[in-house]
This record gives sequence, structure tokens and C-alpha cells, in this order.
Amino acid sequence: MKKTALLIVFLAACGGEIHPTSIVRTVSATVGSAGGTFSLAGGPTVTLPPGAIGSPTLFTIEETNESRPDGALTPIYRFEPEGTVFGKPVTVSFPVSGDASVYWMQLGSPSQWNAVSTGGASAEITSLTSGFAGATCSTGAACTPGNTCHTGTQRCGTGTPVCADSGNALDEYASCGSGKVCKAGACAVAQPRTISGAITTVFETDDGRRTMLPGPPSDYPFLVTAILLPSPAGYTTIPIRTGPDYTFSVAGVPEGHYFLQIDQPAQRVGSDGVSVDGYDRWLVEQTTNTPDLSSLVAARADATYPSRTTAVAVNLTNVLPSSSHVRVVSRDPEVYNAVPVSGSFLWGDRLPDASRGDMTWLFQTAGSSGGTPSAARSSIVRYASLGLTIGDGGGAITAALQTAPQAQLRADLKLGQFAALGSAVNPAATADASYLEVRGIAHSDRFPDRPLNGFPVRLGVLSPDALSADADFGSLAYGGHFLDTTWVENAGFWYEWLATLHDPDDASKTVDTYPDYYSSMSMRGAPASWVPVLSPPTAPTIAGKDAFTPRSGVGLQPTIAWSAPAIGKPTSTIARIDGADSPLQNGDIFSVTATVYSGTSFVVPAGYLKPGRAYSALLTSDATSGDGIDTRIWGFSGNHTRASCAIGLFRP
Repeated sequence: MKKTALLIVFLAACGGEIHPTSIVRTVSATVGSAGGTFSLAGGPTVTLPPGAIGSPTLFTIEETNESRPDGALTPIYRFEPEGTVFGKPVTVSFPVSGDASVYWMQLGSPSQWNAVSTGGASAEITSLTSGFAGATCSTGAACTPGNTCHTGTQRCGTGTPVCADSGNALDEYASCGSGKVCKAGACAVAQPRTISGAITTVFETDDGRRTMLPGPPSDYPFLVTAILLPSPAGYTTIPIRTGPDYTFSVAGVPEGHYFLQIDQPAQRVGSDGVSVDGYDRWLVEQTTNTPDLSSLVAARADATYPSRTTAVAVNLTNVLPSSSHVRVVSRDPEVYNAVPVSGSFLWGDRLPDASRGDMTWLFQTAGSSGGTPSAARSSIVRYASLGLTIGDGGGAITAALQTAPQAQLRADLKLGQFAALGSAVNPAATADASYLEVRGIAHSDRFPDRPLNGFPVRLGVLSPDALSADADFGSLAYGGHFLDTTWVENAGFWYEWLATLHDPDDASKTVDTYPDYYSSMSMRGAPASWVPVLSPPTAPTIAGKDAFTPRSGVGLQPTIAWSAPAIGKPTSTIARIDGADSPLQNGDIFSVTATVYSGTSFVVPAGYLKPGRAYSALLTSDATSGDGIDTRIWGFSGNHTRASCAIGLFRP
């Protein structure tokens, strides 16, 4: 096939005939269907792919002396014949170094410029008009308007990036400049203040009485160890020393957002099989002067453990012969153990005392599998409610189990929609497990008054065999409506993925992670069909690069960033970082978990990441009704939704 020749004709400076008063210099070229490239020296280059134009056409680039917008980095160029429409996108690029955007005039609107860059000072265009390279602009991107205590979005139509004030105020005490914060919608100098708090435990008995004592719950100890103030270097750390009365006070803390650092003693087994003592660290974003560090537990303050071997004889009747064990459950004191239907076992938990209002329950569960669609099902089918007393040293459980009435939960599961979240969870994620459940939750499932130890009792569970196709299972039968008023029936749906992460320095080394989706609610809010109402954070990055790709050299204090989820609106984003491979040492910080209420990024604090180790992270969108910045730090709810993505592995 004969190719059309590329003919370039240079015209004299200032010699154009169409625009004699505004043309500085021009270049022309004839390009046919085979495509071609032509440039104006020191100016733009136009590249036409094969098939962009149907027949040989004379094209012209004209450099003008027209008035430039403030953000322009080049003259304005006219591209003729104006209005030509191409069959394939044509590339226009400008010789501008650094960050820049291509602005292209909207046909028929000489005052309207569109930022059309596809990367730097280069763009694909489909028709000819005028253009130039200017300061980078991305329509709709976040920016800081004149009122630094408002949000703003970029507009690019003038040829100069303009930050349009949205009229929406930033959060109170949001940073609005060096040493400044937003107060009542205006930017002001951050004033010094005192941050003080008290660690307390509130004990709630089954009859609703509450007793508050100083200190954390004995089963969930923690220490408040520092205040972290965001700074250009990451954080300014202010140590906290908690007194013997479990109170603290720190003066001179400037107004604004900060992270309260909380350490929980923990024990882990390292990759070498050795068990060591260390900490799990929590960072919770706050603005308040008085963070709420109270913990609500369902228990008596005076409940005791046995001081010696406490054997309990068991004699149960009216039990199903299919099981040799039942579950013994107490909310106050907390007990959740499997016991034989006859014989004896050792009671190692807190001792129940009926004279103090303690109630104990016995549950027996039966299961089945199969059906169409196929699933495994289980339900509580026998129960007993006891005023049980176990003395220090021994006791007995004698009861005739009753038949548990069966209730129904709609079980239409849109599993295909959950499977479709996999690419947002991790590009390597595969569906791993799922279930629908009904739970009994002690005392309350409402934020923040679900007790810290408000463990759920599974009244019924349905686990589908197939995980990737929508399926209507009809209903889930569960043992229900026999619990007393201090229990709440609560429905939940769970979907889990397996994401195998590869070490950036040795792809043969892997770590399995299990990001998930979970949504729960009081029974009156259970939907007719279970569909995703929240998705994971999107586009995660670490040190400015794609965080789904294994990364080395991210630094000891990388920034982990994300964008809003595609589905739903979270009340917070939770970033949890775990060491993935290393022999552990006593005193190690095993994990760092940050609860972020504002913004879409988190800087890993100094002192956690260590050279030579690999790390993974889960980023979780969390939507909890009633939760927000400065609410109870250890507040919990049975009415919430979470959705996670897995990132890493990464190395400092």
C-alpha cells in the first residue's frame, strides 16, 4: 500500500494570512490515513495514529501572542483546521518539564478551557481547536480555598486552576495552617490546653445496676502511653504517665487533632515458635480535652475466680442423643464453655452466685447440611435457664432441657455481589468462607453500650457451600424468642476472602491474610436481601505508590493513604499493621492499629517498622451508627458494618 507522504512547510514568522495580527510563527504538514507526526520547533508536537484521518489533510500549528491565563506555561497555540474530528484519538504534547496539564479550548466556547492531560503535558484529543500547557489542574480534585476552614474543589475552565469554595466547613480543630486550627469555621492560632482522662470500668449486672471502679477491666488491661501530634516530620510525641489512681493530665497540648496512644499487653508466638510478651498498640484520633476511657462490662464488680480445684458434676436430661456436650453460658459472670451432658468438668471461670442475681444458660445445638441451594445449617434446639451457684471447690448442674422455639430469618444472599468486591479487597483475593447468623448479645447491641465482653451466643447459622453466585436459601431457622429481656437478638452476615501476599524481596515467601466484610444489626433492621452496603477503602497507596504491589524501601515512617469506598460512607477508617515474618522479641509492639475519623491517610509512627522485617496491613471501612470522633474509645455496637482490603507485603 502506498503511504501518504508527510509534507512539512515552514512559514515566515508573523506571516500567517488567517490571523495576521496575532500569529508569531506557524508550521504546516499534510498527513494522510497512514498517520504521522509534526512539530513546531520549541512548541507542541502532534501525533496522528493510522486511521485518525481518512484522506490527506493540511494541518497547521500557529503560535499566537494572545493574552495567556495566569497559570499558562506556554503560549496559546491554534490547531487548524479548527473543528476537525478524528476517527482515533490524536496525541498533542508540549515540551514542558515538571508538573503540568494540557488545556484544550471547548469548541464554540472560546472562554472555556478543559484540562485534558493523560500524563504530564501530553493529552489525547479527538478534535482540533486551541490549546496550551499550564499549571496542573484536575477537575473536582480537593484543594484549599481562600477560606482555609472550608473544603474546595478544583475547576479548570478558565485555563488557570481555580479552587472553588464548596461552602462546607472542615471539622472543628482541623489544621488550617502551621500552628493554626479551625474554630467555629474560622482559622485561628491553636491555643495550649490540658488533656486529661481517667481509666475506669463500669460493671453492669443483669438487672441493669452499674458500678464504676478505677482502672481497666482485669481481662482487658491497657495503658495510655502518649499523645501523638501530627507534624511535618510525622508526629511530635508527648509521653503520658498514668498515676496509681489511673488518671493522667498533660498540659500545653495545642488545640487540634491528635492520636491518643494506648498499649495493650499481649503474647505472641513468633515464626521461630517462641512465645514472647509484648504489646498491641492502638492510636485513636481525638480532638477533645477529656477522652472517654471508660469500659462497660457485663459483670458484677465482686465476681471471683475459684481459688482451688472446682469440679462440677453434670446431670442433664431431655438432651438430644446426637451430642455429648452442651454449652454453658453466663453473662454475669462471663462464661462460655462446652460441658458434658453427664459426668463432671473443672470450672475455671468466675463463679456464678444465684443469690446475687446471676443467671446461667445451657444450650444444645443441632445441625444439618445439603438442600437446594446447598448449605450447612445449625440452630439451638434445647435450652435451660438456671439460677446457678457454684461454690469455690465444687458444685453441680442438674437440669432438664426445654425445647427451644424456632424463629426464622430471611436468607436471600446476593453472594455474587460480595464476590465482586474481591478486586477491591486485593487483586489476589479469592472467596474463602461466608455465613449468615443470628446471635444473642448480652445487655445491649447499641453503641456505645454493647459491653466490652458482650460476647454473642449463636442461636442459628447458615453457611453456603458455593460463594460466588446469588442464592435464595429461603430462611434460616434459629432457636429464638426464649431469651429474657437482658439478651438482644441480632442478625449478621459475614464474607471472607483469602489474600496471599508475596514478599517484595523473595516472591517465594508468602503470608496469608483474611480480609472480610461483616454487617450486623438488630433483628428489626434485618433486610429482605443481604447485599453489600459498604465496600473497602479504594486505591490504597504506601509511600505514594500502589499498596497492592509488594514494596521495598517504603521507609520507616511511610504514609498509608486511601480513597473513599465505592459503596457506602464509613464513620471511620481503621488501619492495622502487622509484622508478617520475624522472630519476635520481648517488649515488641506486635501490631499498630489507627482509628482515623478525618482525612484519608495515616503516617506510621517512628519506632514500629524495623529494617529487615516484612509487614502487611488491613484497611477497614467501618460504619457504626452513633460512632464518631471523641465518642467513647472503648464503645462497641452490634449495629455496624465493616469492609477490609489487604495491602503489602512491604519492607522499610
